Parts: sequence; C-alpha cells; structure tokens
Amino acid sequence: MKNKNLIVIFSIIIVGGACFFAGMQYQKSRVGSYSAGQFQVGVRPSGFPMRNGNSMQVGRPVSGEILSIEDNTITVKLEDGSSKLVIIADSTKVNKTLDGSREDLMVGEQIMVVGSEGTNGAVTAQSISIGGNFLRTAPLVQPTE
Repeated sequence: MKNKNLIVIFSIIIVGGACFFAGMQYQKSRVGSYSAGQFQVGVRPSGFPMRNGNSMQVGRPVSGEILSIEDNTITVKLEDGSSKLVIIADSTKVNKTLDGSREDLMVGEQIMVVGSEGTNGAVTAQSISIGGNFLRTAPLVQPTE
C-alpha cells in the first residue's frame, strides 16, 4: 500500500513538473511572437497620433547654418562646428512661415532638418524648416510692474 501511494505521488510530481515545463515553453513562444511586432524602428504603432494626416513625422533633427547647396543635397554647419550632409528627396517638405520650396534654401540661412540618418551618416530629409527663431533660446524676461 505504501509503495502504491509513493508511486502515485511520484507520478503526480513528474506529470506536474512536465506540464509546468511545457507551459513555460509555450509562454516563451507566445511572448516572442506578440512582442516582435511591437514598437519596431521606423514603424508607427497603431493607435498613436498621426501628423499631416498620413504618418507621424519621425527622424533625426539636424539644425544649423546652410554651408552649401547642390542639386539634391545641402551641407549644414552644426552648433558644435561639424557639418552634416542632408539629402533632399522629392517628397521632402520645406517649411517657412508659408509653404516653401527648394528654391527658398539659401547659403547662410538657419534651418532645422528632420529626417532619417543612413549608414553613411547623411540625413535624408523628411522636412526642412527655414528661419532661425526656433533655434534661439532667449532668457526669460520677467515683466516689471
């Protein structure tokens, strides 16, 4: 009788352990497939706000002075003195107070570029904002009474 009880208890422990291990493996496979599609780089998660009606504007901002302009590229002098090559695609938006275009870009102009950085370090522009007001930080002036 004792042997029979020990065999039943031992069998229950083995079956319970096997079920626990199988459940752990199943959970690992479920978590991996669920999280694999979450917050991927360059992909807008569903439910997040949209900008410009189509997609969220995401990219690496670059701001500084235009050093040179070529056909579809501009070189921007950054605050630290280095420079960044910016690629202007046909879909790149150039912003001013009013709508702008490539022709509005001038050497010496202060700009801010938002785009994605490639493996070569150049930034492909999604949008370019012209004007220096957004680059300056003025000290807070307290009104006097």
